[in-house]
Amino acid sequence: IIRSLSTNRIYHSLRILGIETNCDDTVAAAVVDNQRTILSQACRSQLKYHQP
Repeated sequence: IIRSLSTNRIYHSLRILGIETNCDDTVAAAVVDNQRTILSQACRSQLKYHQP
């Protein structure tokens, strides 16, 4: 019972940080809750620093 209760508490406050990067120096990140609601997101690129 104790294990079940503690797991339930953790699940209700679950937050997921997803980070995606690729070879063109772009990065995207999002924080999502267990209801699949996006709580925060950001997208950044270094393209302007690499242009001649």
